[in-house]
Amino acid sequence: MRPDKLILGLEPNWTATWPWLRPGSHAYSLGIDVDRATRQLERLYPVDRCTRNFKTVRELGPRLVVDEAQDPPEWGPPDVVRRVDKAMDEIRVQLPLFMPNAWTPWLVTLLLLGDDLGDCPGWELQRKLIRRLQLWEEHDQARFEVGLWAGMRRAGVPVERVPEEVERTADFILEEGGTRVALEAKVIQSSLYAQNLQTLYRAIGHLDLDRPIVVNPAPDPPPHTMRFSPSPAVHAAMRSSASDAFEGAFGWRLRQFLNAWYAERGATLIFNGRHEVPGLGSFEILEPPDPRSWGTEVVEREPPTVIDEARRVLARAKDARGQVLAHGDVQVRAAVLWVSGWKLPAEPASSVLARLTALDPHEFEGLDWIVLLNAHRVNSLACQVDLGARRISTSKSAIDITGMRWYDGLRRWRLFA
Repeated sequence: MRPDKLILGLEPNWTATWPWLRPGSHAYSLGIDVDRATRQLERLYPVDRCTRNFKTVRELGPRLVVDEAQDPPEWGPPDVVRRVDKAMDEIRVQLPLFMPNAWTPWLVTLLLLGDDLGDCPGWELQRKLIRRLQLWEEHDQARFEVGLWAGMRRAGVPVERVPEEVERTADFILEEGGTRVALEAKVIQSSLYAQNLQTLYRAIGHLDLDRPIVVNPAPDPPPHTMRFSPSPAVHAAMRSSASDAFEGAFGWRLRQFLNAWYAERGATLIFNGRHEVPGLGSFEILEPPDPRSWGTEVVEREPPTVIDEARRVLARAKDARGQVLAHGDVQVRAAVLWVSGWKLPAEPASSVLARLTALDPHEFEGLDWIVLLNAHRVNSLACQVDLGARRISTSKSAIDITGMRWYDGLRRWRLFA
């Protein structure tokens, strides 16, 4: 919650010589027009808006106070918290653009976004899309839509971006070879279980980033692996609790307990012992595979199966169906789903979805295809989009989309993840 000192000291300024424009910058190895990408980002994140956000945080950040008596602590005053949170939601997206010597994964993501926008004519008129690209909480969905838009344009297909109106409509209308197609794009966010699992992993890291600087800090412990076994109650909450509630009820308490435990022991650790965390579970300190490495592990009981994840994906496909059905003048209606958090490759994953939809085809009536996309890393700078599709329509006359240019275009964009 409390703004970092780095943020308080930055001044947005698009006229500076940015690190990624300097000769020899890693940006030029991305295979994009870096100057064009930068111009698009300058229009997407105008300096006056960025300056206003940083000013809000600088002026109101020092007024944030925390009530340590609450468990977990509560921040206030509420109006100050609300305004700082709103500004920080945009700053989290913009930050790498204004750090003088930053080369971060998120900066790569933004540069690739700028490159994609350069292939999306008229994006500046899409006010709701722009607003979502400016907000951290809504960025992923909007970024996916821009990627698809740019990819299909690169494949040489004229694509109409449907304005975001009150009515539920598809995201794109296109025509290829006399076939009109309606596409709805959906990002499948990580499940509650996955989000809460990451909360536990963050909590069992022994270094507290918010701890105060002291004159004689306790020495850090030697390299080791921390293995945490959640209690049955924590495991149940991983599936059902919203991430904020889970953090407050379990993550914060676990982190506080472990910080105190490490501080008490300093550089002395005994390997292979089991220690209880009241109400939360237990943990073991194990010798690391490599004497120089650190490790963390959360013992999972009955994690979600592929079928569980597939059902969650299909819920979004049903929502997409309702939007593409608004277009009666098309021959193909497709849901394009981004499932980057799914470990199963897109092609076999689409087969799993097809088997499930066959159990109750009426639920998906009118939806012709489900297309899945996820990504795998190519190198340290980029990920390659993986693509798979399954026909949902049972009609023998249903059109095969997999040989069409726009379908190939769905993979012609990149995302650093």
